[in-house]
Amino acid sequence: MVSSAPIFVIGSYRSATSATTWAIGQHPNIFPLEETNFISRMSVDLAIQHKMGSARGSRTFLSSARISRRDYYRHFGCALDKLILDSRQALVAQAKEESTRSGSTSQNVKLEVSAEAPKNRWIDGTPENSHVVLALRLMYPNAKFIFILRDPREVARSLAHFESIGGGTYSEQESYNLWIHLVRSCALAERAFGSSVVLRVRYEDIKENPADVVRRCLEFVGEPFCEACLNPFRERINASAIPANAGLQGGVGTPKYLTEAVALYESIASGDFERTHTPFKAYRTLAEAFVCYRKTFEFAEIRALSRKNRYLSTKLRQANARIEARLGSLVRRVRRVFRRSGAGHR
Repeated sequence: MVSSAPIFVIGSYRSATSATTWAIGQHPNIFPLEETNFISRMSVDLAIQHKMGSARGSRTFLSSARISRRDYYRHFGCALDKLILDSRQALVAQAKEESTRSGSTSQNVKLEVSAEAPKNRWIDGTPENSHVVLALRLMYPNAKFIFILRDPREVARSLAHFESIGGGTYSEQESYNLWIHLVRSCALAERAFGSSVVLRVRYEDIKENPADVVRRCLEFVGEPFCEACLNPFRERINASAIPANAGLQGGVGTPKYLTEAVALYESIASGDFERTHTPFKAYRTLAEAFVCYRKTFEFAEIRALSRKNRYLSTKLRQANARIEARLGSLVRRVRRVFRRSGAGHR
């Protein structure tokens, strides 16, 4: 089984994950997928499925066939890789149709650089992939991860104005907690798997010297430098409209979540996080975090099933009541008929 080598851009929302994905995706051998959303969930579901399929030992298929979790993940990873690469032309055609309808064209951001470009690899910029690096490594042992680190105060400020471009609404606390969970997972993955698997990029470096960042990223994933990869950085991609007077938060009396986020950021940036987390400790913590993350989906599914069962139970009671009412009406009508029939015979 040939293992593919996709690229995942991870990190918090509002950290240039989209711009970086599009930039690397301008390479003739890399196809850009801005945000897939389903791959992170798929990696979680595979863990749940394998657990179910091997729960009863030799009485279950996966155990009796001796299909390990690693092999199970890898088979689905290969199938998904083929599905994505086989869908390239359909995605390009769809993008061209949408561009024609909207009248918006960009020479800096393209799905297809040229018809001759092989595009044998793909890059995904979904931030939620930060939670599932462990599972994605099982699906794709040769995958590379680009971790973008941005100051949480700048991220929170951007998320506060995310609505300006049609994004969601985030409170200050939600913004910081989101940053903490995503970035901590990235930092643990970087420490657990090392610099040959996870490359950390400072957001400030993207702003100040995008050419150097592109060179580093392409060298990291094993591809030659391509000038076209600089084009997406020539325009604003998915950027919030932040007022000029919106400052960074901090200082005396700041809330706990802000203090925690800033401390984590400074710990990662200074190297303290690396010094306090051995690769083994980071891997173990990452594995524990993945189990907790997986359970949130299991509980969500149980709650969804519970809601569905309550809904179906209510519908069944209502249907039963209607049937009983109709049967009662029918019985009364039959009785009346019999009474009239008896009266007629007398």
